[in-house]
Amino acid sequence: MNNTIEKIYTFKLPRWQQLPEQPLRSSQLVQYVTEQLRAIFIDKEEIITTTMIQNYVKWGIIPRPDGKKYCKEHIAKLIVVIILKKVLHIRYIKKGMELQLNIMDIATGYDRFCEYLEEKLQLTFRSIYFNKPYELGKIFSSDEEVGLNALAYSFALNLLANIIISQKGFKNIGGSHG
Repeated sequence: MNNTIEKIYTFKLPRWQQLPEQPLRSSQLVQYVTEQLRAIFIDKEEIITTTMIQNYVKWGIIPRPDGKKYCKEHIAKLIVVIILKKVLHIRYIKKGMELQLNIMDIATGYDRFCEYLEEKLQLTFRSIYFNKPYELGKIFSSDEEVGLNALAYSFALNLLANIIISQKGFKNIGGSHG
């Protein structure tokens, strides 16, 4: 089995309660977020940099750090932003986060995003992981969470398309046409 596919299929994000309690400096934040997301980023580019973090603060996407230290809210928002950058323009990510935080608190919203992302990655990569004919499932969601669900699915499908292209075809990643 393709190791990349296995890492994606079994990928798990840390939930709110698992995020570091101790505030992190920007270099620690870069390292932590990179470690958490490495499995779902196939590009060789840096996943996040201190400059990106500074820009997200400047643009109001994440709040200003408290004394150059970043807490759980920063970490959660950065993880979401880094993932969604693959499928949305940054201004829509900011608006989307604001909309979602009007519906639910950050801990709940972040945990729901994690659940949906993992579910959609498994749904998207299940056929390949188990070497079965490829199929996509249906999306069901509550009205409050349909946006989170659609974004998670968009990311998963974008990732699959990029892997197919980088590996020069579906069959080269272990896909089966039935």
